[in-house]
Amino acid sequence: MHMFTELRLERRLELLDLEERRLVTRASLGAAAAVVLALAGVLGAVRPGASGASALAQALATAPLPLAVVVGAWAYGQRRRAGDLRERRAEARSALEAVEDDDLLDAPGPAGRVSPADLISIERLMRTFYESASGAPSEKRWGRFTALFAPGARIETGRGGPSDPGLPVDRYVALARLEGREVWLREVERTLHLLGDAGVALSAFEAHEPDAPAPTRGVNVLRLRKARGAWEVEGVTSRPLERAVTLRRTLAPSSGPRPPPRAA
Repeated sequence: MHMFTELRLERRLELLDLEERRLVTRASLGAAAAVVLALAGVLGAVRPGASGASALAQALATAPLPLAVVVGAWAYGQRRRAGDLRERRAEARSALEAVEDDDLLDAPGPAGRVSPADLISIERLMRTFYESASGAPSEKRWGRFTALFAPGARIETGRGGPSDPGLPVDRYVALARLEGREVWLREVERTLHLLGDAGVALSAFEAHEPDAPAPTRGVNVLRLRKARGAWEVEGVTSRPLERAVTLRRTLAPSSGPRPPPRAA
């Protein structure tokens, strides 16, 4: 099973829960509207001095009552759909609970075990990192963005040259607010390396701007640290994708000089 199986299941649970709440709300509003329409039809049809049978016939012929039936049927359908979603959510929950820790790693090493809680926490962090900085200037949630970072963290984009140490997060956000760009960010690929309470995420992304003929692509390197039980960003290095080069080398066991054995 893929490394992020549990993350996808959790996301599916969130979507099912959201859709169920929407359906329940629609069903409740529809039922209330049906009752109001039915009462309006009955009250509007009753005439002083009319017999019970005559009043009922007039009520059935009044427009609000047929409309109340239609609205009530729609509300009942919404309630049925909500019930179906509840069953699907229970199935997804069972699948989530059945995922074993060993299924969360593509190729674990001898001690390569990552807790589901850590993976889910990092997934949420990465999602917030891009979503909070996306959209029109008035839609961006810079408070959520800033909350992802550890004290003293910096964001380095390479604009200031090779020796530029980057900007403190609050300064970076202030400049982004001043620029007022409308940009939509989307993560397209990620490689995550974890070593205990430290980690590095290499995240390829696309930046879509309304007037741009094509999206620009880049890579964010996020240095992560788990502190006080939560993952946070210690720093970010961002570069255009065309400047990215991948070099992999697996080193063989050393055959060079070794320390001399200790004297007995």
